[in-house]
Amino acid sequence: MRPQPHPFAVPPPLPLESTTLSLPYGQRKKLQLSVSGSKAALISARLQGSGKQGTLPSLGILCNNGRRSSVECEQLTKSFADTYYAVFGATVLLGSTITLGLNYVLDVFVPKDDSQQGEGGATGNAELHVMSDEPVALSVIDEVKESDVTGQLL
Repeated sequence: MRPQPHPFAVPPPLPLESTTLSLPYGQRKKLQLSVSGSKAALISARLQGSGKQGTLPSLGILCNNGRRSSVECEQLTKSFADTYYAVFGATVLLGSTITLGLNYVLDVFVPKDDSQQGEGGATGNAELHVMSDEPVALSVIDEVKESDVTGQLL
């Protein structure tokens, strides 16, 4: 039996792994995610901000095997996602399996946080926590400012 990573306890209990990345408000980032251990990894993710109202942050996962394709993952239903954000200020990806030797892309949108607005704009950062049962590597591929994002987000 394998331990199951989940996004509700940060940091997760041992033997689970946790990788954390600070992300500025008002940006959409694409992050490369890959297994750095010796076998496929079960993952979950939590994007924690300081706001609890307004535009929901989003998390999506794609496989980058020559062309980007969707990856099967468990997510909260829209109503649960809305409630979870209103109570905890976070959005979650409940679970997915990433395979050794393939590269994945986490598509992360961190909206501007009106509660953090000052004269200089948003301050601080949101925290992305990726929990896994095997070591994973996470790095920024690119970023897009919120004003450049158009259309429907994941």
